Amino acid sequence: TPSQNQIYRPLIVNINITNPIEIKQSIALKNLTILMGPNEVGKTAILERIIRYAEAVGSTAIQAGYDLVESDVDDERIRAEVSIDESIDYVIYANPSAVFADVYKSVKKLKYAVTLRTLADAISEVNRVLDEIHTELKDNYHEEEFEPIASTLKLIDDPNKPTHYPSFVVTLALYSYALSKDSKVLLLIDEPEAFAYPSVAYTVGRILRHLTGKSRNLFTVTATHSWDFYAGAVRGGAEWIEAYDFKRVDKKVFIEKLKEGLYMPGFSVSGLLR
Repeated sequence: TPSQNQIYRPLIVNINITNPIEIKQSIALKNLTILMGPNEVGKTAILERIIRYAEAVGSTAIQAGYDLVESDVDDERIRAEVSIDESIDYVIYANPSAVFADVYKSVKKLKYAVTLRTLADAISEVNRVLDEIHTELKDNYHEEEFEPIASTLKLIDDPNKPTHYPSFVVTLALYSYALSKDSKVLLLIDEPEAFAYPSVAYTVGRILRHLTGKSRNLFTVTATHSWDFYAGAVRGGAEWIEAYDFKRVDKKVFIEKLKEGLYMPGFSVSGLLR
C-alpha cells in the first residue's frame, strides 16, 4: 500500500506546440500521471519533447530502445517546446516502436546505475503485486487468467530470450523504482498497454501504481488508449495520481482533468474487473 505521506510537489510542465496542432498550457505532473485521448492530440509529442528537454538541461536521459532521431522530433514541420520547472536526475522514455536488441542495451545501462539491494527490493515489490492479482483471480474462480499474465510480464534479463513490450515496461519501472532510492526519476511510457491482453494491461497499470506509490522520488507519466490499464493504475484512487483528457477541436487541443467515474473496459474483460 502506498504511503499516506506520498504526496510530493508536482512537476510543472509547460507545453507550447504551434504546429501541426496547438497547445499552450501548463499541467501538473503528480507522482503518477496518465494522459488519455485519441491519436494526433500531442500526447507522444509531449513525452518526446520532455526527454529532449532533459538532454538539453543535463539530466541523464535514456531513450529506451527507441531512437528519437528517427521520430518526428526532428521534423521541421512540427514546432513544439516543453520545459519542466525543476531538475530531474534521470529521465527514461519508452515507446512501443522499440527494437528488442536496443531495449536490452537500455536495461543493461540501468543495471549499472542501481545496487543489488535496491534491485532486489524492486523485484520484491513487483512480485507482491503479481501475488495479489493471482489471489484475486483465484478467489473469483478465474485462476486460468494468471499464467498468461505472469508469462507476458517476465522481467528482461537475457538478450537471447524473446519477450513482450509490457515486460519491457515493467522492467523499466522496476529499475526506475530502484534508481529513485537515491535520485529523482521521471519515467515516460508511451502506450504501456501495447500488444497486451486487457488483463495484462490492467496488471501493468497496477504495477506502475504500486511502484510509483512506494517512492517519493519517482514520477511516472503514461500516454494510453486503454481503459483497462487506466483501471489498474488508478485502482482505489489517491491524491498523488492525476489523469488528463486530451480533446481536439480543429488544430486546438485542450487538456482537462479526466472526470471521475468514467470507465470503458476492453472487449475481453478480465476476471479482475468483473
